[in-house]
Amino acid sequence: MRKLLITLQPAKLGLTLALLMSAQLTDASLTASYQFNGQGNWSLDAVGSNDTPVGIVQAYVPTGSTVEKAFLYTSMVPSTGLSSVTFDATLLNLGSFSNLGSNTYGLRAYRADVTAQVAAKVGGGSATRFDFTVNDENPNTGVDGNVLAVVYRNAGESQRAIAFLDGFIEATGDVFNVNLSRSADRPDHARL
Repeated sequence: MRKLLITLQPAKLGLTLALLMSAQLTDASLTASYQFNGQGNWSLDAVGSNDTPVGIVQAYVPTGSTVEKAFLYTSMVPSTGLSSVTFDATLLNLGSFSNLGSNTYGLRAYRADVTAQVAAKVGGGSATRFDFTVNDENPNTGVDGNVLAVVYRNAGESQRAIAFLDGFIEATGDVFNVNLSRSADRPDHARL
């Protein structure tokens, strides 16, 4: 079994949090919440503001593609809880989100499956990006930001394994292992 060791550096924690989002409070493990294997790729964009509308997140899904999965991640500052997010004119109440938990600093994360909505707008893809408006957040001042993560299948893409990991990471840096399906004699190392 081939292993990939990822070491999280505090200086790059913001990007890491946008990609992984906080969850389990009690341990420092990450777990795969979604995995794609096949010819395809992914698109990731984020927005954060206290304006109304909040802003636009974009998805790049090229012509000839099929949306496999789309998630809207939302993070909250300490001492607040999410009530709703209006995503591209669709109200997502708290029941639409999975609560991913909070870290030791009180940052809280949520994930909503928006696959049907994104797939309906994207259709078979395009040579240009697709805009999705984050119209409103409740409470607006408590939301730290929103991330749209889209995975798509496309015969013109390389074979890939794409995994979304949810879990808790230490703000001071952390280490976790990812087992890859291809065998090798030695582990590879990556730094985030």
